[in-house]
Amino acid sequence: MTQLQITAFGAPSVLRLNPSQDKVPAEGEVRVRICFAGINPIDAKTRAGLGWAAAQNKEKLPWTPGYDVAGVVEKVGPGVSSLAEGDRVCGMVGFPLAAGGYGESVVAREEELVKLEDLALRQGAALPLAGLTAWQGLFEHGALKAGQRVLILAGAGGVGHLA
Repeated sequence: MTQLQITAFGAPSVLRLNPSQDKVPAEGEVRVRICFAGINPIDAKTRAGLGWAAAQNKEKLPWTPGYDVAGVVEKVGPGVSSLAEGDRVCGMVGFPLAAGGYGESVVAREEELVKLEDLALRQGAALPLAGLTAWQGLFEHGALKAGQRVLILAGAGGVGHLA
């Protein structure tokens, strides 16, 4: 397998394709063959050496970024009950420290993934981080209820247009 890794913090030129072994899923995990990976501001900031994820991973380089993925389950670990080999899935994997979505495959916890039934893999890879952020802002932190109205500022961005 190949992964796109941050080898040092800096410009995009610090990214390198490096070989790696496919990991075997442990209890409650699955391995997903990645078809699409989303790019989020946290990925670019971490590559540049900015923010919390960069500070936490500075001694762990090379490091594989990427949280938003969509692909096909290729191996299921023990104890996994909601996913099976061949399922089309998307999710936000390894947040906030492990990441690993910029590779040919990633091992993720079962609860980090959802099945894609009526949505293409390409669109599925664009939803997790921004979609979860929008959901949390509106419903978990904002306590939005049916019948209420909300003004979405910056509706052209990833989170704003999903909100």
